[in-house]
Amino acid sequence: MFLFRGFHITATMAGRILNATSDIEDGQMIQMLLGSWFSQTRSTEQMRIGTKNEDAVLTAFRSYNFVTDVFSCGLLESKNVPWLAASPDAIAIIKNPNGNKVLAPVEVKTRVSTQRIAEAEKNAAKYNNKVIICGLHCNNVDEVMNNDHATQIMIQMSTTSLQYAVYLAATPGTSNTKG
Repeated sequence: MFLFRGFHITATMAGRILNATSDIEDGQMIQMLLGSWFSQTRSTEQMRIGTKNEDAVLTAFRSYNFVTDVFSCGLLESKNVPWLAASPDAIAIIKNPNGNKVLAPVEVKTRVSTQRIAEAEKNAAKYNNKVIICGLHCNNVDEVMNNDHATQIMIQMSTTSLQYAVYLAATPGTSNTKG
């Protein structure tokens, strides 16, 4: 079934609304929602760079031994809350920390600004460039993901009724094969 974004609160929009630094007036909320539903231009320059980088990042992600498979997906509507939707960058079959195969939405975030790239590289070095496994309530979650991204991941998990998620922080690649 084909779903339109219109009249759904997506995980991205929920992150923006729930983590706003100030109260959002009703009129501003309506403008945000209408803009997300009907705008011709949804992507910023950073988002376009990230979108170009996604295939390379997902290709690299597939090489990890805990990843069984990765699938493309579109907009997913919640069965329980039909106005709630998410569009993860992929859905993966991964082995959870217990070794069981589970489905998980995958979200790729490409760090574009010099500051964000430096933060990502610092975290990578701190963890010896290894995969960081943590739950949303672990101490190190704040190091790797901001509140908007954490909310987006939680909404993706809620929408899909899945218990796990994958968050990939990347830097822009220099070729089609490196993210």
